[in-house]
Amino acid sequence: MQALAETYEQMKEFGLAAEALKKALALSPPNAAELRQAMAQDLVYAQKYADALQIYEALVADDPPTRNPICAFRKSTSRQRKFNDAAHRLR
Repeated sequence: MQALAETYEQMKEFGLAAEALKKALALSPPNAAELRQAMAQDLVYAQKYADALQIYEALVADDPPTRNPICAFRKSTSRQRKFNDAAHRLR
């Protein structure tokens, strides 16, 4: 499924890539956090910002010191022009 997602990403079919990663995550792979982050990024590219934000929030909740999801979360929120919301959630 991960290879399929990468193929969809190369084709710029980010919604389909996110769906493929979702199916891969259902198999409980050892790299689940990495796949969740990739899925969130694909959702951002597919302009499904609310779905991406939910995943980023879960990633941060699972591992608060992780900086990458926080940065991606901030970028995603700023694309929606929710600057105050981004600042509040990251505190």
